[in-house]
Amino acid sequence: YRIAPKGFQPNNPKLDLSTVRGQLAALQSPAVNVRALGAQALEEQGDAVESDVATLLNHDNEYIQARALWVLSRLGPQGLKWVESSLSSCNEKRRIVAFRALRRQWQGTDRQDDFLKMAARMALDESPAVRREVALSMRNESLENAQEILVTIAKGFDGKDRHYLEAIGTGAAKKESGVYHAIAEAMGALDHNGDDWSDAFSWIAWRLGATEAIAGLAQRTQSDSLSLSDRKLALDALAFINCTTSVSAVMDVAANEKHPLRGEAIWWLLNRKNNHCQRMLAKNFAS
Repeated sequence: YRIAPKGFQPNNPKLDLSTVRGQLAALQSPAVNVRALGAQALEEQGDAVESDVATLLNHDNEYIQARALWVLSRLGPQGLKWVESSLSSCNEKRRIVAFRALRRQWQGTDRQDDFLKMAARMALDESPAVRREVALSMRNESLENAQEILVTIAKGFDGKDRHYLEAIGTGAAKKESGVYHAIAEAMGALDHNGDDWSDAFSWIAWRLGATEAIAGLAQRTQSDSLSLSDRKLALDALAFINCTTSVSAVMDVAANEKHPLRGEAIWWLLNRKNNHCQRMLAKNFAS
C-alpha cells in the first residue's frame, strides 16, 4: 500500500546498475532492495571502485555514509583502511558503524587478533555508546579474550545507564563468574564486604548473578547502614541466582519478622518455588 497526497504521481528513477555512477545512486536509494542491488554490484568489483565508494563518506546524510562504510569493508585491503580510519572519527555513530563493519570482517577469522586489539582500544572510547557496542561484541568470546576488555568497560559504568549495564551482562554471557571476579578485583570489591560496594558495582553484581557475589549480596540485605532500595536490589539479585546458598540468604530475610523486606522475600520464595534448586527450600519455608 502507498499512502500519498491526492493527485500524487510517483516518479521512480530508472535503475542503471551497468555503471559505477548508477550503482552509487542505487546505494543511496531509500528502498532497501534497491540499495542492496547497488551494494552487491559494487562489492563484485572490489578495489576497483574503492575510491568511488569512499566519496560517499563526505555525504551530508550520515546514513549514506554508514552504507559506504559497510561496502568499503568488503572491497579488500584498501577499503578496510577507509573503515579503520573511521574508528577515529569525531562522530560516535560513525565509530560504531566502523567497529561493527570491522568486527564482521575480522571476528572469528585469521584476523581475530586484530579484532581483539581493536576492541581493547575502543573499550576506552569516550562515548558510552561505543563502549556498549564493544561489550556486546564479547558475547561469544572466551573468558580469556573478553575478561580484560569487559573490566575496562565496567570501569566506565556510571551506575545509572541500564543500557550500558545490560551490554556488560550480555558480553559476559556464559562466563559470568570469571568476569565477576575480574571486575570485583578491579573495582576494589573483592576484599571488602558488601557494605563497601559502590553503586556501579552493586548493579553489576545484580546483573551478572554470579554465585561468588552471594556473600556480599546477603550482607547487603542485612545492613542497616544501606538504604532500603539498595537492600532490595541485593535481595532481588539473590532471588535470581540458582543456588541453594542464595535461597538460604533469601530465607534468612523472610524468617526475620522485623526485617523491612520480609514481605518481598516471602513473595520471591513463593514466586520462585518451582524454579530449579529453589523448589525444595522454598516449599519447606512455605509449609
